[in-house]
Amino acid sequence: MNRSLIRLISFQPSIFSTGTRLNAQRCISTHNFQNIQQTWVNLTEDEQDQILDHLAFKQEENWNDMSNEEKKASYFISYGPWGPRTVGGNNASTVSGRVIGALTGSIISIALGLSIYNYTIDQEKLDEFNKYEQINPEN
Repeated sequence: MNRSLIRLISFQPSIFSTGTRLNAQRCISTHNFQNIQQTWVNLTEDEQDQILDHLAFKQEENWNDMSNEEKKASYFISYGPWGPRTVGGNNASTVSGRVIGALTGSIISIALGLSIYNYTIDQEKLDEFNKYEQINPEN
């Protein structure tokens, strides 16, 4: 699936072979883009790859030549709730992400508190040293 996303996002013409372009052009006659939101998850990986190739090929050219259905399909594939953006997601990754975020925030807060505490102690010691040495900061 990641390979397909990289091909869609990368708009370099060198990554497309002639066979891929022919398959991408054949794809438009075999697939209806009107209900891509409902059918995307039920498509095989090969069909999804063909659609990704077709849309990437179409996006290389003038976007005014694309139909509204193709534009909507491109937007859905790029930003829609499928793959890692599926609504609900994986609860384990959500929980672990929150735990890691909480630990990181706690460590940063403790480090900031300790640095402020050490700064005040250093300032007090510097003031004592200046009084002891009778250093005049104005000279």
